[in-house]
Amino acid sequence: MWKPRVPRFALILVAVCSCAGCAFTHHDNRRLLNLLDRQAEGTWFADTTAGRITAAPIAIPVGTAAFALDVAVIQPVCAVPPAAKDTYDLLWKPRKLTAFRKMILFVPVVAATPIVFVSDWAFRSLFDTG
Repeated sequence: MWKPRVPRFALILVAVCSCAGCAFTHHDNRRLLNLLDRQAEGTWFADTTAGRITAAPIAIPVGTAAFALDVAVIQPVCAVPPAAKDTYDLLWKPRKLTAFRKMILFVPVVAATPIVFVSDWAFRSLFDTG
């Protein structure tokens, strides 16, 4: 039986490069984690090594939970308004069409709306769009 041999380094490199454009890799898309960073800034446990060691048992699970919420809940929710605007601009924005053409295109536009919205929302949830 033939097995393709791909070096592990190549697989790791592909995985790292594919995450470069992900939404969670950009600072502005980690809202809850950024809030925790701002709250901890200037406190005794953030400024000293002993404080960081003391706070680590609490900070690590709280930070991990904040990151998970950012990725799984907050970023997808924040992607809804721009996806809705894109869907409106692409399908529903008033154009100079005759009444007959608007009537003909109504059903296809209604059918395409959820597909366009979900596709745009998923893309904005997963990747940084700026």
